[in-house]
Amino acid sequence: MLLGDSGTGKSHLLIGLGMAACEQGRRVRYATAAQLVNELAEAADERRLSRIVARYGRLDLLCLDELGYVQLDSRGAELLFQILTEREEKASVAVATNLPFSEWGSIIPEPRLVAAIVDRLTFNAHIIETGTDSYRLRTTRTRTRKKSARCTKSPHPSPIHRRDRAAERTTGVRFSRAPSCLTQVGPNQVSTVGPVSVDKPTATARAWRMSRWRRTVQIPNRCRAGRCV
Repeated sequence: MLLGDSGTGKSHLLIGLGMAACEQGRRVRYATAAQLVNELAEAADERRLSRIVARYGRLDLLCLDELGYVQLDSRGAELLFQILTEREEKASVAVATNLPFSEWGSIIPEPRLVAAIVDRLTFNAHIIETGTDSYRLRTTRTRTRKKSARCTKSPHPSPIHRRDRAAERTTGVRFSRAPSCLTQVGPNQVSTVGPVSVDKPTATARAWRMSRWRRTVQIPNRCRAGRCV
C-alpha cells in the first residue's frame, strides 16, 4: 500500500515494483482503478465477467493506481471487490491511493464494502507513506528560482549581447535588460522572465532597416537616375 498526496512518487514506485517483478519473470498488470472498473463493467455487459476475473486472478502482481481520485458507484465497487476476493491470499496486489483509510467512504458508497476492501488490502500488507511534499511542485519552484536568478544578473557586454543588439536594430525593438531573459513566442511577441520594458521602434531603427533593405536589394546603376536605359 502506497499512501500519499499527489506528486509524492506513488505511481513511480508502483511502476518500479511492476518492472522489478517483470524482470523476475512474473506476470504483472498495471491499471488505474477507473480503467479496471470500466473494463469489468464492459465485460459484465458482454457476459464475459467470469473470464476477466479469472484472468486477473492468474496474475502474479496487480498494480492498482489512482484509487481515491475517482468516485466509484455501487456496481463499480462490487466489481472491484470481486477482483480483490479472487486474489485474496493467492497473489499480490500493490495499491497507490491519495486517501487515508478513514476517507475511503467518500469514494465507495457502501460502508460494508469499504470495510471488506480495506480488510483485504491491509492483511499482511506493507504500508508506505510517501508524505505530502509534491516533487512536481518542488521541481517547478527550483526551475523558476534558477531562471529568475539568471535574469537578475547584471548584463555585461559579451558577444551574445552584441548579437542581440544587432537583432534589436533589425526589429526596431529596444530592451532595457539582458536579452537572455527573453523568449520568442511568436511574430512580434516576446515572453519575459522578470520585469523587462520594451520600447517602440525608434526613427533611427526604422531608418537603419530601410538602409539595410536598400543595400540588400541590388538596383542597377542605369536605373538610379530615375529612368532605365
